[in-house]
Amino acid sequence: MSETFDGEFRIVNWNVAGADCRFNGGKAEQAAQFIVKEAAALDANVITLQELSGMGLYELAERLPSPWRSYPRQFGESLIVTCVQGKASNVRWQRLGGTRYNRFTDWWGYVQLEYHGVQITNVHTRAHWADAHVKELHANVKTGLVAGDFNHETPGWHQTAAKLEPTHSNGKIDHILTVEKPRKASGDARSKGGSNHKVVVATVRLGR
Repeated sequence: MSETFDGEFRIVNWNVAGADCRFNGGKAEQAAQFIVKEAAALDANVITLQELSGMGLYELAERLPSPWRSYPRQFGESLIVTCVQGKASNVRWQRLGGTRYNRFTDWWGYVQLEYHGVQITNVHTRAHWADAHVKELHANVKTGLVAGDFNHETPGWHQTAAKLEPTHSNGKIDHILTVEKPRKASGDARSKGGSNHKVVVATVRLGR
């Protein structure tokens, strides 16, 4: 994995969805190894994860070499985590709308940070309110890269994958998008790695 930023964002996005948790045999170590392998294959400098467990974060941090840093935020019983190769700034988070249930199941929201001058928004919506959540995101997110589990086939903005295949049994719901029209973008879907969501990857250049 390259340590020098060359103006290109290479992003791995994955909803871990139980692949690392005790309900799926306690496979946090395997999930972390899978994430690192996918990042290395792309020479990624950004990783966006949804539904990662605390143990999964621990195992991942043990395996991501310097200068990688992780920026987690807990929503419900799981984490939304953005990892970047280097240092981020202006880290913040926001819950999305919808009726609150309890601290274990209220897992929808987004985490934002700035990395090399570009805002990156890591999203996890709830399927029941996916349409409303996508509208809320469009109202609040005005620039940069937007990645995550949208529970929505067509969340808008600029799609990085020209022919994205289904990423979940519910369809093409995991995306890596750009708010501004990219200078260059490509992407696709890869293995599920033990999750019920496929990994989505993208290579993006923004600006002129």
